[in-house]
Amino acid sequence: MIDDGNNEPQVGGRKRRGAGRAEGAGDCALTGNRHYFIETRPDTQRQHLSDVSSNNISTLPRDALLPAFALRDLNLSLNRLESVSAGALSGGGTGGALARLWLDACALRRLPAHALRDLPRLHFLSADDNMLTEVEDNALEALRALRTLRLARNQLRAPPAAALAPLARLQYLDLSGNLIGELGEEALPPLPSLHTLLLRHNRISHVEPRAFTGVPALRVLRLEDNLLTELPAALQLLPQLEDLWAGGNRVEWAGPETLAGCGRLAWLDLRRNPLSSLHPRSLDRLPNLETLLMSEARGLTAIPVLNGSLRLRTLRADRARLTHLPASLCAHAPQLRTLDLKLNRLRRVPDLRACAELRVLDLSSNEIATLSAEEEGDDGAEEESALLGLGHLQDLLLAHNRLRRLPRHAFRHNPDLQILNVEGNEIEHIDMEAFVPIFKLQDL
Repeated sequence: MIDDGNNEPQVGGRKRRGAGRAEGAGDCALTGNRHYFIETRPDTQRQHLSDVSSNNISTLPRDALLPAFALRDLNLSLNRLESVSAGALSGGGTGGALARLWLDACALRRLPAHALRDLPRLHFLSADDNMLTEVEDNALEALRALRTLRLARNQLRAPPAAALAPLARLQYLDLSGNLIGELGEEALPPLPSLHTLLLRHNRISHVEPRAFTGVPALRVLRLEDNLLTELPAALQLLPQLEDLWAGGNRVEWAGPETLAGCGRLAWLDLRRNPLSSLHPRSLDRLPNLETLLMSEARGLTAIPVLNGSLRLRTLRADRARLTHLPASLCAHAPQLRTLDLKLNRLRRVPDLRACAELRVLDLSSNEIATLSAEEEGDDGAEEESALLGLGHLQDLLLAHNRLRRLPRHAFRHNPDLQILNVEGNEIEHIDMEAFVPIFKLQDL
């Protein structure tokens, strides 16, 4: 399982109002408000967790943790740390067993490098919600065991490449909510173990083609809510990438080779982008793609060819400007389960006969006027349903279209239909036998 970086200490008991120590068998005691010390108690040496967040601590002297040499987890968040002495986090500089450290919202302008040098076993460090403008080059050099580093919501203008360089075991890096404007070729040092990189909510407008050279093992990349105008060509350097989040940018263009090297990609989120100039082959050759999200792509007029997407299960392209679907959609994505096309400009039900596994079809708020496969005429010929081949369809949403009639054949091929929504149409006639085939219907 990929570490999501959200591990929080579980405290055995709650703090008494006004008390200067945390309760519970797993907590270390606190004596004093502005200065932090561990009480010398017989059981303190066996402590594994100390949660002293929100305790108005401003100073950690060198011997603060000396009695608790076995301490593994220390949460100092929501204190205003003005001074952290060398050795303060390691039991007086004896090395200690500290494995996880939280320094969130401590008003830090710099990481206490001198105090971090004696923590050889530290594998989790969180310093979110501070005022860091940079991380000193040597601040993390002693943390060779570090696997998770969280620096979200600070004031960093670039990834701290030099500080990250010694962290060969780093797996999870969160730089969200900073002021990063671009990723140059040397923005990230070689981090061979890094599998998750979070860069959302920055100001990234440009990514150099070789920006990801040092992180070939990356599996999760989050670039949401930046200022990108195209999918970076640097993505070609990520053969292990499984999840790509790029929603909320200004992406208009993606070239035919942009994702060519991402054969393991399973999740692609392009929501809230214009997507007005996607190359027809920009999403080609993605054999492991399971979820494709293109919602609120206000400039999207055509879905790119999905050739080879045999595992695609979910496609959402709602709130776009689609007037039709590719004729090859179901041939390329025969395992499709959910198709969301609401709030587009479709005039007909798309030909989905080859999407035999489809369970959910949302065509709400389009301009669909008929449920027949061909234009309705007066020649008396038997009409065929536009929903032919969808024998496993369970949810069909057709609200707010321009349907005038529900003919006898409309749901003939949909015996598993359970939810049908046709409200907000212009229905004048419903055939008496229209609902006979859908005996499992639960909600109309």
